[in-house]
Amino acid sequence: MQTPNLTPQEIAKIAQALDAYAAQSGNKRILGAKLGSIITLAIRPKQLRELGGMRKVASDALSELLAPLPTTALDPDVAFEVKTRTPHAGTDNLIPNVPTEVAGAALWRLFSNPKLPCALTISPEGAVLAQRVAPDAPEVSGALEGPTTEDYQALAGDFASQEDPPVREKLEATIVVEDFYNSWIAELRALRTPQNNLLKRWETLRSEFVARKLQQALTTAGLDVVRISEIVSTARPLASWRQRPPSDAAKSEVPATRANAVYQAVAPAIDDLAALRKILHGAIDRMSLSELSELRVPAGALIEIAKK
Repeated sequence: MQTPNLTPQEIAKIAQALDAYAAQSGNKRILGAKLGSIITLAIRPKQLRELGGMRKVASDALSELLAPLPTTALDPDVAFEVKTRTPHAGTDNLIPNVPTEVAGAALWRLFSNPKLPCALTISPEGAVLAQRVAPDAPEVSGALEGPTTEDYQALAGDFASQEDPPVREKLEATIVVEDFYNSWIAELRALRTPQNNLLKRWETLRSEFVARKLQQALTTAGLDVVRISEIVSTARPLASWRQRPPSDAAKSEVPATRANAVYQAVAPAIDDLAALRKILHGAIDRMSLSELSELRVPAGALIEIAKK
């Protein structure tokens, strides 16, 4: 009997959970027990033993995410180091030559970068497939339409227009250069201050923009709203509020703000209350214990369910 493998979607979920763990704990060292629970949540309803066990999965399918740490007499527990990943390094070399399923951060990188020679299409099963294409090749039928350089220039122009001079003039000067993006990022980094982190604000705005474009492209491709929500939420980089605990003043605002952002991302595809409930059920089934603990549910609803 052949041992099942992790899918790209499952690896993406594990990578996202490892990033969150490292950010929240401030430590890249993770014990085998914790790693096993993360993998188990990501692959449900599969069982970890079906894949050969935690160590086999970590050393094979997750070798790009984890590095084994040596054990000692004082610390005999199995442990791994969460590898630091560079999201944009070597992306061009990761484009497959034949249609291959991509998900999570890999999908986000390929979809959001208009300069990559890559076409993204949808398989009959609803998976996103990536394939390398020649720069002068004809347009691939049914390919997802991602952001263009012109889209980013327009977005940068809108961003710059919100700033006061002389910051606005310095930002606008970088938009008109031929290969503007590197100059734009460098200028945002140079101009940021403790009171006004331009680079962080831009990355937030860009993330919202790319998420909307991906949602629109998947809708055009004919996917259902639950599948679209799963693909977009798994691909999208972790929001900053999930990377570090919010302040006491912001705790009450964070869940509502996040929920509102998710609702706005899928709202165009929602026809009625039943569709919204279907989306919520699908999202809850994929949440970790820490994510579930952040949900706000009316006490009356819990009492009614408990009585049934």
